[in-house]
Amino acid sequence: MTKLRWVDWHRFRFLVWWLLMTPFISACDTRDPNVYSVRAPSWAPDNQSIVATYSNHIHGDKLVRQFFTGTGEQQVQFFPQIKQKYINAPVFSPDGKKIAFTAGDDKATEVYIMHADGTQLRQLTQSGKYNFAPYFSDDGQSLLYVRSHLLRPSSTFGQTLTDDDIYKFDLTTGKESRLTYYHFYAMVRPMYLGGQHTIIFDGTPAGNYQEEYNEIRVFALSINPDTSRDSNSKAAEFNKLFVMPYKSFDFIPAFTQQDMDYISFRSISRNGRKIAFIVRTNKMDGVTTGDFTYDVFLRENGRNTRVTHLGSKYRLYGVALSPDGSRLTLIREDRKTYENRLWVGNSDGSDMRDITLSSEQVAEL
Repeated sequence: MTKLRWVDWHRFRFLVWWLLMTPFISACDTRDPNVYSVRAPSWAPDNQSIVATYSNHIHGDKLVRQFFTGTGEQQVQFFPQIKQKYINAPVFSPDGKKIAFTAGDDKATEVYIMHADGTQLRQLTQSGKYNFAPYFSDDGQSLLYVRSHLLRPSSTFGQTLTDDDIYKFDLTTGKESRLTYYHFYAMVRPMYLGGQHTIIFDGTPAGNYQEEYNEIRVFALSINPDTSRDSNSKAAEFNKLFVMPYKSFDFIPAFTQQDMDYISFRSISRNGRKIAFIVRTNKMDGVTTGDFTYDVFLRENGRNTRVTHLGSKYRLYGVALSPDGSRLTLIREDRKTYENRLWVGNSDGSDMRDITLSSEQVAEL
């Protein structure tokens, strides 16, 4: 009789637990069916609008574009032609004329593209898998995105996507190509960095199957998609954020594990000279080891600057730099009420304001 390895037995126990407990967890869902939460904001190149997803666990997702006016009032554009249950990770093309995003259901999410006014919507991928996090090349002629090849049980989330790799879709030829063969446990949006040939992305390599979210390791790697697979790849050390200077493209550690608990939600300006990221730590503001602060930091010219000072009252679940690096958005969640809010401001932290649409506004769209 073959003896189960400890790791296999560990996963088997979680699978049994998940199968038994899922009906009870669903029955105890106390989320307000009328509340929409916001996620995945992305800037237009002119810094005059953002596009984001407003999500409701019963009614599904809505893609919304919010325009800023000189009077402080907002104009809102809704895209009713998108009928899928899940809509995520919208991103503008470099000229602002198109929007790419992923959409789908519980079985698969595919990559879509449309004009910024909502016309000429078309599906690009036909993979039957879970695709997410599209990002345009500098010339707007191709898209990077991540594809998850496997949905597996997780003790924390019930199910989680894994076995991730980066793909590229050529908008001119309609050809899709696979760029990496890492089979990562998890990946975050890949981005071109300072040109067409270098890509930066965060991920957890295969084999690191942490079951707790705060143990997921944050890595940065770079590849050259014009050479053979995995060539010129260079992994960061455990729990360190590495950045690549615009000129030398050498990895330089920004923080060490001793300084920060974890680093996540990295966003980079188009020219690669600014990088914004969220840090969770109990090393600042006199916070005890039993609690944490979440703040945005900005790295530029080799220096890390703390942008926010939120204390331990809020969590941060996303930061996005504008393409020129002058503006940012962040999603802030109250740790007691779990209400999340969308804020915009300058990348140095000044002129921050709440632009979240109310659930009533979103429901009427």
